[in-house]
Amino acid sequence: MNTGYMKLKPHQVKQLREQKAWSQSHLAEVSGLSLRTIQRIEKEDTASQESVQALASVFETSTNKLLAETSPKNNRVLFPATAFAALIAFVVAYFWVTPSTASNLTLDISASFKQLETPLPTAYPELSKKAEQAENLYTIDTSIILQEKEITTVKVNDHVEMDIAAFFVEDGKILLTARIVDISKDAKPVVAAPKIITDNHVEAFLMVNDEDTGAIYKVGITPHK
Repeated sequence: MNTGYMKLKPHQVKQLREQKAWSQSHLAEVSGLSLRTIQRIEKEDTASQESVQALASVFETSTNKLLAETSPKNNRVLFPATAFAALIAFVVAYFWVTPSTASNLTLDISASFKQLETPLPTAYPELSKKAEQAENLYTIDTSIILQEKEITTVKVNDHVEMDIAAFFVEDGKILLTARIVDISKDAKPVVAAPKIITDNHVEAFLMVNDEDTGAIYKVGITPHK
């Protein structure tokens, strides 16, 4: 077992993955982790802090829900005495200093919002074609600066907002989340909360279909760190 890894609840990652009917390969793809990492995590129930954060994000839960409740005895097993003081210093620094030292990112955002004449299911074969032909209601082009793991709200118009966040994952890749909220709705205001993995300076493209209203949201986000 690797020193400094965090202990997870037994079989928790596997259970959450199977609840979503995801394969290990799919979980690796959406989380930005390698397949080998996913396999090791499910086998050993341990993971690095970065991996825990990535998994919590794709499962839409908190890291505390993934972590095991460890006793002092268990802590001594996971973290030998030679590393324990360093670990405590790291945890304190992370949770108390991170807000002022976290890496900043610039996100270039280009978004268009269209309206279909008739709402269509997302599985409709020619949805993309219909979306291209739909009336363009709003277009925005903007840039925002935010810290990693910080949620920033971008107001599109009086009815639509986007809550955007970014997380660093393995191999220098960036996990982007863009929660689209129709604040004019009394019920189910969150239209969708898609996630996508991309590289630095590489645009990530998202298209969301609101099956209730026929609204089409097309968003391109390019991160720069």
